[in-house]
Amino acid sequence: MAGALLADPDGVHDPAEHNDRLLLGLKDTISEAELHLIKQRMWNGRIGKARRGELAVPLPAGHLRLADGHVVKDPDEQVHTVVRLVFDLFDELGLINGVLRFLVDHDIQLGVRAREGPEKGLWVWRRPSRIVIQNMLRRPASAGIYVYGRGRIDPRRRVPGRLCTGCTTSG
Repeated sequence: MAGALLADPDGVHDPAEHNDRLLLGLKDTISEAELHLIKQRMWNGRIGKARRGELAVPLPAGHLRLADGHVVKDPDEQVHTVVRLVFDLFDELGLINGVLRFLVDHDIQLGVRAREGPEKGLWVWRRPSRIVIQNMLRRPASAGIYVYGRGRIDPRRRVPGRLCTGCTTSG
């Protein structure tokens, strides 16, 4: 596009002129640095909340966060029964695949609290999967322990359009 002009609150700039190109380049660099500073402040705030134990992380099945931030056991007895069954089966069988096989063979669904959409906040019953059972058994929150920062996201391993990709373990 020839002859195009760029306007901002400071004036009108012509990219064909050397001084205007220099000014636009400086503005771009400054805005990029400001964006980096904002992201860094947000990250530091998140880490500060995590250190104080105030960062709200997703809760495992059977737990509920009240409006004041306190975590309590969910009053739904059916959820507790299924959660207890998963832990008891794992104690007995010792294998996640064994627990999964038992649940699938007996048509037992796992309750998860919907985090978005029209059912947000309600229990949604789903067919069990290996990863859901593994998360139930491995998450410290299931034992009432607050933990943050066990893994990282590597942007080079992210797959566009897929959540939860690029996760690495902090070993």
